[in-house]
Amino acid sequence: MKIASVGFKTILLIAAAVILNSCSSTTIDEYRQGETSISFDDKIVVLGRRVDPNYLTSHEFINCIREGIENNEVPISVVNQKEFVKNMGGYFSARHAPSSISSFRERMDNPHFETLIEKSGVRYIVWVDGTTIKSDQKANMSCSITPGGGGCFGFMTWEDTSDFQTEVWDVNSRSLVGSISTDANGQSYVPALVVPLPLLARVESNACERLAIQLNNFIRGG
Repeated sequence: MKIASVGFKTILLIAAAVILNSCSSTTIDEYRQGETSISFDDKIVVLGRRVDPNYLTSHEFINCIREGIENNEVPISVVNQKEFVKNMGGYFSARHAPSSISSFRERMDNPHFETLIEKSGVRYIVWVDGTTIKSDQKANMSCSITPGGGGCFGFMTWEDTSDFQTEVWDVNSRSLVGSISTDANGQSYVPALVVPLPLLARVESNACERLAIQLNNFIRGG
């Protein structure tokens, strides 16, 4: 079979190089504004916030953080996002959720709202805002079908960037106790030698894992 535009040896070299270099890097920044601690009976809730109308913080990412915090060596009980929003009777719906700690304080002056919060057992509310963007996509791939078979030769590459910010609200003190941000990026590759072999940078999953560990430590006062 004839390989179009890209030599066979070149493809082998590219495949070998990307296997060694396909990776991602993650940076975490923490800003503490108040003391934190949590008892065995306390719970937290992790909520996705929609600030930019062009995207919505994914439920999958929120669930990933929740699982990471709960599966930590020193786990913290996390209320499911959908369960919390439902039990709060619309106070935390997309349109009516408090957008700042000051608006949360005002809501807490409402006896019904305060009662629902107390019933939830939630000590800390963690807001998460962000998304993952794909950019710099490049491709040099040729696919063909012949009577003897078919295949693809070449490669594709792109950069993934995950940018997430969190705020931690202390329900008891009605205050913003800190914020944590994570910035992860990596290059993904799909070399093809007859069959495409995706080598994907674990950008969003790395951001989730690091953020879950940092949030767990932060809330426990570490």
